[in-house]
Amino acid sequence: MSKNFPHAVGSKVVIRTVTYHHVGVVKEVGEGFVILSDASWIADSGRWGDFLRTGSPSESEKYPGDCVVYFGAMVDSAEFDAKVKLPTETK
Repeated sequence: MSKNFPHAVGSKVVIRTVTYHHVGVVKEVGEGFVILSDASWIADSGRWGDFLRTGSPSESEKYPGDCVVYFGAMVDSAEFDAKVKLPTETK
């Protein structure tokens, strides 16, 4: 856990930004940004509570590599339960 980001390296998170959502595993926290590995862009989460419980969105697109999210674009974030499988396919 970093003083700049409340989630520990290795945790599975969803980050809502001012436009879309991103999910992934926290790889690194830097000055003003977080890097997510195994990341996907979530175009439509479906019902928010269901998405947080299951990790299964209505529409998503897998990143080909890591994703960098800047703190200035973040609205909120949440950690997925360790049992939740992150989306890994484009749908």
